[in-house]
Amino acid sequence: MWPGTLARVAVGLGLVVAVMAVAIPQDLLHSLGNINPTWLGPTSFLYAASLLVRGARWWFLTRPLGGGAHWLDVSSISMLGWSLNMLPFRIGDAVRRAMALRSEEAQR
Repeated sequence: MWPGTLARVAVGLGLVVAVMAVAIPQDLLHSLGNINPTWLGPTSFLYAASLLVRGARWWFLTRPLGGGAHWLDVSSISMLGWSLNMLPFRIGDAVRRAMALRSEEAQR
């Protein structure tokens, strides 16, 4: 369970960083320079918690449909899908479903 989950989280974060690196680096660096370090910890925690809650919500909604994946797996799949939704045609939703099916098959 954990190696696959960590790999999906790493891919999702990597995609976010890649998009941020391409998106006007000077403006991004200027904005990052204005960050108040006091708020960095609490906001990072709340953001991570929101990702877990979104994954848990998706797990709760799909569980009656026969989904057997663990909620942490679903959370990491949800994060990866969210990261890929920046691409055209919201491809992240299709990837999220494919990864969920793969995760369910692996647990059988």
